[in-house]
Amino acid sequence: MATERAISRGAGAVYLLVVVTGIFSLGYVPRQLRVGADPQAMLGNLVAHRQLFQWGIATFLVEQVAFLPSLSLFRLLQHTHRATAVAAG
Repeated sequence: MATERAISRGAGAVYLLVVVTGIFSLGYVPRQLRVGADPQAMLGNLVAHRQLFQWGIATFLVEQVAFLPSLSLFRLLQHTHRATAVAAG
């Protein structure tokens, strides 16, 4: 029971990290850098906000790496309902 609780808390923390970094890297950063359909203006915006762009890339990488331990959620759910565990992992 204690191990299942530890696994579920760890999986919850990982998914919270994925959600927070995903909102920043996939939602906030592109909205700040996108300038319509003008590629020149967008390139100028990228140069002007270089640090925000770099933070967006870094948080995206953190998000992708943090998503890898989703196998722990599979391990937690495989005993209850295997199809749900496969869909969640």
